Amino acid sequence: MTIYYDGQEYQQFLQQYTGRGDLKIHCLQIGGTLPVAGASVTVRKIIGDDIIKIGEGVTDMSGIVEFVDLPCREAAASLQPNAVPYAGIVYEITLSHPQLGVIYDQAAIFDDVTTVCREFYQPAAAASE
Repeated sequence: MTIYYDGQEYQQFLQQYTGRGDLKIHCLQIGGTLPVAGASVTVRKIIGDDIIKIGEGVTDMSGIVEFVDLPCREAAASLQPNAVPYAGIVYEITLSHPQLGVIYDQAAIFDDVTTVCREFYQPAAAASE
């Protein structure tokens, strides 16, 4: 479930970026065959001088957690040549699992698109060797 920050800078961000995109994070162990359930996932956005927590969730038994309606540029912004250098809005992602550790990554979100981000943990046995 997404929890939105309600500060003034965030409200200005919402007014500027009226598009909405979704983020699906699929957390697996290396090799991609074993899903990682129970990983805590936090999505943040740097806005001005602040790092704003946009949402948090926990991966299900399939290793998936979803965040919906993340603010981004409208689709029209990507249809204008050279209008913006990059149509996606980048969010910071942190995954944390008690036995497998922490992963930091980024994901670009686009209007009316579900971005799928696959994250891979080193298997516990291989990590201890």
